[in-house]
Amino acid sequence: MSLLDRLKTETRSNHLQTETLLYAETLMAGTLTRAELAHLITIHYQFHQALETAVTAQADFFADFDYAQRQKTPWLLADLQQVGVNLPQPNPDLFEGWTGYEL
Repeated sequence: MSLLDRLKTETRSNHLQTETLLYAETLMAGTLTRAELAHLITIHYQFHQALETAVTAQADFFADFDYAQRQKTPWLLADLQQVGVNLPQPNPDLFEGWTGYEL
């Protein structure tokens, strides 16, 4: 069994759980409600906002990383505004203490 096959097999239950929690089935079916969409965007915004904060704090490690090209929070913020959701509270401690390698 290749490393990729083993990784897929051993993480399958995690992927299924994530897909269930993040509306994957309804999203792919095109039946996502506005409330579900707002919740999904909120989750992604909070995750990416914390990740981008952590990456910024590790500037030396990510010196060759094209950070500006990969930022997601401006797009997610625009999406939140489009669906009429107030800006969620940031969670800057989500990746606190993580090294550049862990990020």
